[in-house]
Amino acid sequence: MKVSVVALGLLVLTGESTAFLSSPPLSNGREKVDGPFEIPQEVSRGTTRPISTLAASPVPEQDGSRSSPFAHVEKKVASALVASFIAASSLGLAVATPEPTFAAPVAQAEVVKAQKVPSGVAAVVSAKDQVAVASQAINKAQQEYTAALAAEKIVAKEIYNAEKLLEGLDKNAEVAKTRLKTIKKNSKGADVKGIATAQQRVADTTAAKKEAKARFDAAKKASKKASEDIAKKQSAVQKAKSEREKADGKLKSAEQKLNEYKKKSAEAQRKADKAANEKAKKEAAIAQEKAKKDAAKAKEQVKKQKEQAKKQKEKEAANKKKAAEQARKKQAKDAEQARKKQAKDAEQAKKKQVKDAERMKKVQAKELEAAAKKSKKDSKSGQVSKTAAPAVTSMTKAELSHKIQDKELEVKRLSRKKLFLEGSRDAPRAELAKVKKQLDASSKELEGLKALKR
Repeated sequence: MKVSVVALGLLVLTGESTAFLSSPPLSNGREKVDGPFEIPQEVSRGTTRPISTLAASPVPEQDGSRSSPFAHVEKKVASALVASFIAASSLGLAVATPEPTFAAPVAQAEVVKAQKVPSGVAAVVSAKDQVAVASQAINKAQQEYTAALAAEKIVAKEIYNAEKLLEGLDKNAEVAKTRLKTIKKNSKGADVKGIATAQQRVADTTAAKKEAKARFDAAKKASKKASEDIAKKQSAVQKAKSEREKADGKLKSAEQKLNEYKKKSAEAQRKADKAANEKAKKEAAIAQEKAKKDAAKAKEQVKKQKEQAKKQKEKEAANKKKAAEQARKKQAKDAEQARKKQAKDAEQAKKKQVKDAERMKKVQAKELEAAAKKSKKDSKSGQVSKTAAPAVTSMTKAELSHKIQDKELEVKRLSRKKLFLEGSRDAPRAELAKVKKQLDASSKELEGLKALKR
């Protein structure tokens, strides 16, 4: 029997097709991904594109109806097959063999099956790209979610500090009001200076409470916004994971199709080898050599395309790195500005405290000077008598009582501030040492005043 030599054309499959035919079928087509944030190691070619773009890319179906990124390779291989068939037919090559004859339509179907292998590989590569992009999206979403959680912790800490500050100011306000009532009651409105001083303290504590309340309200609003941001970031993470699952499904489907294509191609090759003979192989060597050259050229074109894609990917990575560096610099600049503002506020508060202390010292000095002048004047005039002595003693004791009460309030205030700073982890050590020093000095002054009164 005569065997149609069209089967000889199947022997010229080289380059990409021959490599895929000789390789074993894929088991799963990718490395195992243990977690949601790992990128498959074998994804080393092709550009990284958004998931929406990759989803729109054509994936070759089994009937070959969609376009393939290896279409130019398929056309060259098909042309080589047709040329080898024409050359063998013109030579009238035919051999006697006991094997059954292959009809032309059957052989053509085998060729079509073999040509699907490069298309299947392209589909797998595209699906792996989608998996890589989905993994990167998960990484980014997870990082943003973690940053949102950190921001919420900072806001919660601010709320805690504001609450503590309000508690302390509430106590100070109560003490100032009580002090004002006591002075008014004891002096029956005669101690104008003491009443004015107490009223000023009440006004100061009220203003401080108002500022602290504004700070607390702002922290509450920030907390609400942080919670909303966390919900959004968490939703973004879930969406990215869903996209990754879809990409995994597409990759699995593409790998299954590729395995089917490779099995069919291997079967076609086996049939072709069985039907061919040595004489037909020698006659087809010329056509095979030409097909190899064409396939080599096509492979070189694919290599160039891959290099271009790699350069594009490197360029995009450099741009991302540059953007990240700019963001880092901006964040550092903002942090430095915030630190300077905080230092400025602290310095202003310190100056105000020093100013208040100086003012109190001047008032005390004036009072002591006035008392000394009055005592000196009385002694010069010689009007000091046994009946006047109790009045002078009583007036001096009243002044000492006022001063002792003021000093006791100051000691209590410094004690509360010391306890607050000791209980706060973020309190500056220098500030705590300063408060302790002030507390010791005020305590000694209080003891001295009490001893003078006795």
